[in-house]
Amino acid sequence: MRRETKTAWIKKRANEVPECFKYCLPQLSACGENGSSYNTFTQDRSSIYTLEVFFSGFAHMVGLSFFPNLRHLTIVGQELTKIEALEGCPLLEELWVAECRLTEISGLDKCLQLKKLYLYDNQISEINNVEFLINLDVLWLNSNSISRIQGLNRLQNLLELNLADNKIEKIGQSLGPNTNLQNLNLSGNKISSIKDLTKLAHLPQLRELMLNDPTTTPNPVCLLHNYATHVLYHMPQLQHLDTHDISSTEVKDTAESIVMKKMMYYNMRVQTAQRKLRETRLSLLERKKIMLEPPEESLMRINHCLKSLEHELSKVSSACEMKDGTVEDSVPKP
Repeated sequence: MRRETKTAWIKKRANEVPECFKYCLPQLSACGENGSSYNTFTQDRSSIYTLEVFFSGFAHMVGLSFFPNLRHLTIVGQELTKIEALEGCPLLEELWVAECRLTEISGLDKCLQLKKLYLYDNQISEINNVEFLINLDVLWLNSNSISRIQGLNRLQNLLELNLADNKIEKIGQSLGPNTNLQNLNLSGNKISSIKDLTKLAHLPQLRELMLNDPTTTPNPVCLLHNYATHVLYHMPQLQHLDTHDISSTEVKDTAESIVMKKMMYYNMRVQTAQRKLRETRLSLLERKKIMLEPPEESLMRINHCLKSLEHELSKVSSACEMKDGTVEDSVPKP
């Protein structure tokens, strides 16, 4: 049966289903694409566990309450501006609302069984309304407009976090509670502090870290010549950095050796600088002491110096006179 014939047939039988479900019949007319027949949609919807909506003009999330056993819902490339009508899908475990027009994360408060959430390529500006999704282990929020990492403190089961292609400038302590995190993607952001990357060393399970994906603009910190060495030294548990396999112990030993040599070099530089600082400080203290002396003491010192000079001059004069007298005595008279 051709697609046009299916759609016409569904419209004819629209009066057999509830009113709110009629609204989404045009979007769900391609039953075959979802692996189900029309009769399954209208009569035995409890057996439907997976639903996919692609390129069908699905402007509003309606009719989903008729799929109470839904486990996987995928909506891609639609005109959706918000997540809604998921109250009737309490067993939902995986949700994709990607390449849409979402401006915020909402409507998930009844989806407590959710384990995987993909909201990439939208217009989301803040991470919020996810703290109650304590079973979540995968969260993709890449290609949005997020400028700050927040709202993830209670997601202690989170294993994979994708925040690539956003506007994040700092990491800070925002990921501290996510101690089970294994895969983190922060490519295409504005992170510039290499010291900030050290905060990720507190994630003991982190195995894959992406900060410089070739398909995105690199973070400014990735342009530093010692970026990779710094990360390898502080996070030896990593197996993959960017697109490189760093599981080899030789790679990590080399990084550690480089860091140790640099530490020795900079320690010597620091010691030299500290020694010069001490010498300069002593010199300045002496000058300060002299400048703060009372005028009387300064005059006394000057007088003492003058007397010393006069005494030296008198010695020189006496020596010269004695020398002249000796010379005269030694000259024979005519």
